[in-house]
This record gives sequence, C-alpha cells and structure tokens, in this order.
Amino acid sequence: MPDDEDDYKSAFSLDGIPGVEEEETEEQGTEELEKITATLADFPVNNWNSKNDAQHIVDWYNDLAKEREIEPLSFREFMDMTGNRHFDSINDAQDFLDFALMMLNSSESDREWHHSEPQPGQGTWAGLAIFWVVTILWCSASFFATVMIGEDIVADLDTGDWTPVEAIIIDSGVHESSDGEGGTNYCPWIKYEYTFENETHIGKRVSYSIDNSCNSWGYDWADDYPPGENVTIYVNPDVPHESVLLPGLEGVDFFICCFACFPLVGILLLIGAVKATYASVTNPSKYIVGNIVPGDRDIV
Repeated sequence: MPDDEDDYKSAFSLDGIPGVEEEETEEQGTEELEKITATLADFPVNNWNSKNDAQHIVDWYNDLAKEREIEPLSFREFMDMTGNRHFDSINDAQDFLDFALMMLNSSESDREWHHSEPQPGQGTWAGLAIFWVVTILWCSASFFATVMIGEDIVADLDTGDWTPVEAIIIDSGVHESSDGEGGTNYCPWIKYEYTFENETHIGKRVSYSIDNSCNSWGYDWADDYPPGENVTIYVNPDVPHESVLLPGLEGVDFFICCFACFPLVGILLLIGAVKATYASVTNPSKYIVGNIVPGDRDIV
C-alpha cells in the first residue's frame, strides 16, 4: 500500500465486490442490487492504524455509492458519523465498515434521517464560552449564598452554651410577603425583655438563621409566643445584650439547608465545563464545528 496519500488509489472496484450481485426483475424490468456484504478481511490491509487504511473503506463505499446514486462521503464525515476520535485500530475499521454497509443497504429515507441526526462536532467555541459564563455566575452566587447561610448556622450552633434567662414577651408576630409564585412567605419576629446581671435588655432575635429566612408554613408561629408570656431566652455571657429565643441546634432553620443543592449543582456544572473544555481542546475535530481533521480531504 502506498504511503503517500496523494498516490493512494482504492483497491476496490464494482467488479468482483463480495456480496454484490445484480439481477433482472421480471415484474419491474429494472436492475436491482442485492444486499451488500463485506468483511475487513476483504481489504488489503494487515494493520488498521492510519487514515490511509481507512481510505480503503471510504473509497470502496463511494464506488458503490456512486453506482447506487447515493451521496459520497469523506473520511471526515465517516469520522463524525461513527463518533470516532481517532482511526488507529481494527475496532475503528469495523465501525467504518459497519457504517458503510448500513448506509449502502438502507433506504433513502433512512439515510436522510441519519444525516439529519445531530453528529459529533456540532458545538462551537462560543457555546463553550457561554457554558463557562453560566457556570461561573452560578458558582459565584452559590458560593456567596453558602457563606452567608453557613455563617448563620455556625452562629446558631455557638449559642448552645449561652446562659438561660427568664424573659417576658413584649410583642410578637409574623410578617407576610409574596413569594413571586402566588404563595405567601411568613417571617416571624419577636420582642422580649430580660434582666441579666442587674441590667435590663430588650431582645429581638429568634435565632440567627430564622431571623434571616422566611417560609411558607410559619403563619401561626406567633400563637406560641403571645405578649405577656414568660419564656426562657439565652444570653451571651460575654456580651449581655446579645440573646436568642431558640439556642443551638434548636434555632437552626433547616429549611435553608435545602439551598445546599445549589452549590452541588455548581460543582456539577464546573466538572462538566472542565470536561467539555478538555475534550474540545484535545479533540476539536470531534466536538467543535469547523475544525479540520489533519490531512483530511473531501471526496467528490
């Protein structure tokens, strides 16, 4: 087999191709080609490891395609339609041959359907850039939200060892707000008075995470803390004017933990963006439209 691709000529012609026969049909009076069959052993290649080897199958296909008035295909189109990254093994050769046989033996409508299916290499650098922009924005927003939520949860857990003190409820209630989807969110609030080390203080914090979040089921929260009722609150012994109604784990608003899925989505987006970039950079001929396989040429 010649090493120079420009000197390469197909070893196949329509004469003597295995599995190809023509017969006259009595009813239609036209020639009809029988089903084409072939194996890799029919080709003069001992080691399928180069584009020149693959060109045997491509040229063989195009010879038969011309006879059957089927559109010819280039090596690049074979690579795209078989989904191969490289041609360097007998497995790649078998993919080429199987695809060629499928196209040659399919009906015209089946071939048109296959051509219309999305093929590898239909992405763009612009699309990849947009993917990165979305990923960066999502990850940035998730990072800041996670930091804020995490700070509130840590602050709540730190109140677990604060000093319990008797207090009296001065006022309490629930702020209502629309959630933008026709529903209502309820944000609880409270005001209580307590004395610590002979000093009177006014507290307004339920807990750090609850004060910074609202939910859709807390409409009756204030019923549990009516004005005038005595309750136990928890005071920071080092900073007496700091207090919470619900200490430690009891004060953590577990509803905000649902937002933990957002950074997870961000991580998945980041992994996907890195993989897509690596694949596009290392193998643009498969993943990016308009890139040319080295040494490729169209067959017309």
